[in-house]
Amino acid sequence: MLTEHLPRVLLVEDEPQVYGTLLRRLANDGFSVTLARTYDEACQVLETEDIHLAVIDVVLDAANPTNTDGIRVLEHIHSLGLRDILPCIVLTAYGTLPLALKSMDLGVARFIPKQPGRYIADLRQTIQEKFDSAVKIGFHIEYVGESRQSIEQHIADIHEPDAGWKDAQQLIPQVYDVLGKLFHGAKQLWIRRVVKGLSGSIVLEVHPTWQTGLGQSLIVKIGRRDKTLIEQQNYHRHVEHFLPRNHATQINAHYTRHLGALLYTLADTEAADTIEFQDFYHNRSAFEVVAALQGLFRTTCRLWYQGRTAPTRQSLRDLYLDAFYLRHQPGRLHKEIAALRPNLDAHAALVTFEALPGAALPNPLRWLEAGNASVLAVCKSITHGDLNTRNILMNEDGQCWLIDFYRTYESHILRDFVVLETDIKFRLMETLAPELFLKFEQALVELTHPRDGISLDNDLPENAQKAAVVIVGLRAEAWRLLDATKSARHIQQEYLTSLLMATLNVLRLRHFREDPLLQPRRELALLSAALMCQQLQRQG
Repeated sequence: MLTEHLPRVLLVEDEPQVYGTLLRRLANDGFSVTLARTYDEACQVLETEDIHLAVIDVVLDAANPTNTDGIRVLEHIHSLGLRDILPCIVLTAYGTLPLALKSMDLGVARFIPKQPGRYIADLRQTIQEKFDSAVKIGFHIEYVGESRQSIEQHIADIHEPDAGWKDAQQLIPQVYDVLGKLFHGAKQLWIRRVVKGLSGSIVLEVHPTWQTGLGQSLIVKIGRRDKTLIEQQNYHRHVEHFLPRNHATQINAHYTRHLGALLYTLADTEAADTIEFQDFYHNRSAFEVVAALQGLFRTTCRLWYQGRTAPTRQSLRDLYLDAFYLRHQPGRLHKEIAALRPNLDAHAALVTFEALPGAALPNPLRWLEAGNASVLAVCKSITHGDLNTRNILMNEDGQCWLIDFYRTYESHILRDFVVLETDIKFRLMETLAPELFLKFEQALVELTHPRDGISLDNDLPENAQKAAVVIVGLRAEAWRLLDATKSARHIQQEYLTSLLMATLNVLRLRHFREDPLLQPRRELALLSAALMCQQLQRQG
């Protein structure tokens, strides 16, 4: 556990009489100082430690006045992508106009000549000014109760699948840095809950106390820097001008070297007064859930759909391969299905299931390879892109707020509907035995129009009955978007094709692979995809 959150300074200086004095003076000022005496030592520190500000001498070889290794350190800082988050102060006894200009080109905050008798005072004052104006981290924030423990227990949930990602414990100082930036000026933070995001992030409910009293509770999402930056850009481009004020989230963002944090401000609403959609789903009737979904699609997301494109013929298969980042991983679904069904021939026309003894269904992998049936006249609109139930916040009245806009951009107009249906079906609903799931899914696959309703066998449990009613209500909203321009048969074909792609995507999602409770549902997802292929083939 991080016992003390200190302002950290990198001092790049080769002269003992200079760094000896500076180390002592800066420590007395409350800074944790790391010394680097050469270019290589400075690079090592920058690549392994989290630094808030750097003081860099230009000449790192007193015997060679032409040495400019300090400039090379600045160039390395730039190459690491730290220029915007790491203020740098250049300190040199060889101050010339060209050196000053070169330093400024590299984003240096201040250029201080080593003038005897005054430069140390100037440097100390400048460091404090830059911590106040540029770094702006609340180092003295008190984390109330079990807040620190709660955060640090979930650090490992901020993950990166590629090699080289920082160890979870190494990210702890950066987590406190981004919280200190978001809540600069706060006296205390109380973290009431921490939720694991489905895309390598954590979501916190934060209750700040300011100098003059308690503040509004807020939602903070902490994840990878690059993904956070994309989400912030998507929000400004696709969200802030299109979602109604009382249903929108306002975003403030701050970054460290590896992490980004988004502060979601729910208009007129305390974060403490919200719950995730999945909690609302489990604690309310199916009809209340359907009413909330109507509000979500008819009010919150209304302008997204009003701005849809004119219909054009496109391959839905290819649209969703792009949406799920599978176009450049052509073997990914084959690999996941092969791990699930090692003996399945990807090119075979049929696949068998225990729930259907003596019968077989079309092989989804073969359908995916053919792809001809997926070319339809479709519209695009702005979509959330990852509308799982953890990204919808609710209040007790059923009003909805959206968070997590990493995948928000223009895509197929039904994308959010089919993603949400798969999340309800394969994550929220309790696992059904294969023979019961077969009955459940057959009824949904054969549904021609939501207004016809759905009739399920009485032997299906209450949780399946509820899920069916909610899914039919969800589909009713999708049909409402397209009803004016298409026949029920064409809408069903478009919806099932889209749902097929979202269902196959379930097989490659990390939480379905790793969660023992969700792993059995991957086989049900394959069965569901095969049933959809069968229905689409019947429709021709």
